[in-house]
Amino acid sequence: MKTTIMYSVLIGAVCLALSGCGMSMVKGPTVMGKPISSIPKDKFVDLTHAFSPSIPIPEGLPKPKRKSIYGGAVQIFTHAGQYGTHLDAPGHFHKGMRLVDAIPPYEFVLPGCVIDISRQAINNFDYQLKLSDVKKWEEKYGPIPEGSMVMLRTDWSYRWTDPNAFFAKDKKGQKHYPGWGKEALQYLVEKRKIRAIGHETPDTDSGITCGVDKGWPLESYVLGKNLWQIEMLNNLDQLPPRDFLVFVGVPKAEKATGFPVRVIAILP
Repeated sequence: MKTTIMYSVLIGAVCLALSGCGMSMVKGPTVMGKPISSIPKDKFVDLTHAFSPSIPIPEGLPKPKRKSIYGGAVQIFTHAGQYGTHLDAPGHFHKGMRLVDAIPPYEFVLPGCVIDISRQAINNFDYQLKLSDVKKWEEKYGPIPEGSMVMLRTDWSYRWTDPNAFFAKDKKGQKHYPGWGKEALQYLVEKRKIRAIGHETPDTDSGITCGVDKGWPLESYVLGKNLWQIEMLNNLDQLPPRDFLVFVGVPKAEKATGFPVRVIAILP
């Protein structure tokens, strides 16, 4: 049943794309057997933070700038590709691998799953997703679909408006925020054959295990498998564990290692 529903969603997504190109269907595009126009507005969830010069900026990156010209009719934005809610392409860490413009469009419409470790993260900022967490999730909700995007919910997005709380540095300057665990990622990537991952935090790795001096081993692993990821997601607390559809909109920036994105979910 879940597979049938998801295929219906994907077919509806294709119809939606066609309708946007001026093509029409006899009965109109549908999602899960319902006309697009009949889907309640609250079924659309924006998973993106609005970006501005005041948002949290990862270490080592320059502060963004925005300038208006022609009386404000045109704006010039200067920022890193890894800015705000953004996509990291495999080439971000691995030379010669896919960059943003080389990722085919069909990869940006995919089924989504959310693994919730927000309760663990409340008591342990350094918590890393365990394989046992994934197995418990599958016992309750079924196998994670191949080709899906798995998102890690930590509720870290609640800290977005306070950069100090977002990076949670201690007195010694050590960052503290939750992340993925190695065994869990290996299982999802190699056994479940997922297409992408996403998280609310600044990095794939937990804060205490990554940085300029330590590297980013788990992010390097994911990108090295030719997968892409989205960081600094928002509103994961509004998503069900599975059976929703994810749309990723990203500018086709030539040879970009990453770029800000707009991510939207449609709920079942």
